[in-house]
Amino acid sequence: MRLATYRLLTPASFDFSYATSPTLPIKVPVPEPQISADKSNLTFILPRRGEPVTCIVSRAALEAYFWLAPNADDARTLTVFRNGFGRILAVAERKLLAHPSTHLELSAPDFAKS
Repeated sequence: MRLATYRLLTPASFDFSYATSPTLPIKVPVPEPQISADKSNLTFILPRRGEPVTCIVSRAALEAYFWLAPNADDARTLTVFRNGFGRILAVAERKLLAHPSTHLELSAPDFAKS
């Protein structure tokens, strides 16, 4: 028996790079995060099982585990987020499997376990 292979199609308006989901055989577009006013965290929406999950990644986590300089500007912060999104996605999915929620906060200790 031959199995069909399916490809995830995304709207043409998405012009993101992609990260492979560690728990699903699909590629996930890298979302465009919002930097908080006090620059202490980044917020982005992660689609999970058809529902949006609001994720927050602390700047301290990016500095400790993604080589973000403490004095980095917004452009560099977004670049570090995009470059590290595969790992951020993996940690977020593991945390969501353990504790399903529509709001997820990722801090430095979450990345220490990966």
